[in-house]
Amino acid sequence: MVKSLERFENKYIIEGKIRMETPLRIGKQVAPYSLSSAPVLLQYDAELDAYFPFIPGSSLKGVLRSTCERIVRSFGIRICEPPNTCDRCVICGIFGSQEGASRVRVKDCRMSEESRYWRLTEERPHHTDRYDLKKGRYVNRPNPGGFRTEEYIPPLIFDLHIEAENLRDDEISLLLLGLDEFNHRRAHIGGGVSRGYGFASVDGLTLRRLLLDGFRVREETCDLREFFPLRKADDIRAGRDFRYYWRADDDTPNGCIVSELSVLCMSDFVLKGVDERSVSVGGIPVIPGSVIKGFLRKRFINHWDARKIDDVFGSQRRDGHRSRVIISDAFSEDIIPDDRIPARTKLRCWIVFDNMEERDIKDILSLLKQENTITGNVSARGYRRGGKRIFNRVKFELESAWKFTLDDFHKDVTGWFG
Repeated sequence: MVKSLERFENKYIIEGKIRMETPLRIGKQVAPYSLSSAPVLLQYDAELDAYFPFIPGSSLKGVLRSTCERIVRSFGIRICEPPNTCDRCVICGIFGSQEGASRVRVKDCRMSEESRYWRLTEERPHHTDRYDLKKGRYVNRPNPGGFRTEEYIPPLIFDLHIEAENLRDDEISLLLLGLDEFNHRRAHIGGGVSRGYGFASVDGLTLRRLLLDGFRVREETCDLREFFPLRKADDIRAGRDFRYYWRADDDTPNGCIVSELSVLCMSDFVLKGVDERSVSVGGIPVIPGSVIKGFLRKRFINHWDARKIDDVFGSQRRDGHRSRVIISDAFSEDIIPDDRIPARTKLRCWIVFDNMEERDIKDILSLLKQENTITGNVSARGYRRGGKRIFNRVKFELESAWKFTLDDFHKDVTGWFG
């Protein structure tokens, strides 16, 4: 049974920073403060009489709950299956159920002071490809109506504040592990994650605990390192669906693998933005994750049948699921003083291979290691002598890779794929 909140036993206060590594998009259908056809959610500040970006507490809490559910299931611990919640499992005990209140309160994450002078919203073009299914394979077809623009929030820093009451040590441990999944790049905030949005880091976490000491409340600072053990069940049956981390109990190159890659521009890179020569974030040109993913999908359509394409890159069919391949924007950590990415510039990005098989991961990484033109003909601007495109030729190199395992949430597996 879930602990009652009628009696005070303890209170935990978690504080820190959410540092967006790639753009954030939490959409809104209509907004009085935006002319965009796909605006983002902003919060009105009456004191400043202006709208500002924020992360709704409900959005972050939802991500935390689903992330903690996935961790717990991977350890073989039985929990209920939403929307049919209970009042007995560890997840309902922390986040609440239809029968019991939540013991965790996640406040709206407001912009930190160091982010106050950034541009608050930007726009980016996006094109949706269409495919016909012929004899079990996809064939690309023109989609002139597939172009649209969408608004997003550039990478900012937000203040994190979470309060939790009457939690056991194993429950606060699970909450902290859920937050740490952002740093492992397996948890993301907002929409458009498959297009490169929503990658974040959780920095500077502090944990305070309030306890009753007689008739007074005593506060103590906790060491985060003492709160991480989780016990795995004897019988673990984890499937490939996204409710689990697949193959987390073995030492094979299969499962949820995250990779960090460097991206070397072999030529200048130019990709037309909405009102700019090349798509940028915060004024710095980037290669959108959607462009990299679109290139991979188009290339593998020539090699894989439709069923495998749907399994790896996602499908909107009734029995489909989201993409197993999640790719962040490729960005430079240095300022690029140009409206294009110059040749020889080195960028970096993350690719999440979510519950994938070794051979498919290696096929994708092998293709990326080659020199490729990853945009269409219009952006690439024709050919040079020797047959190479003028623009948008890139080459990826694996820097590191890690896997979720029950013994090590950040198991180094670079050698398997390097």
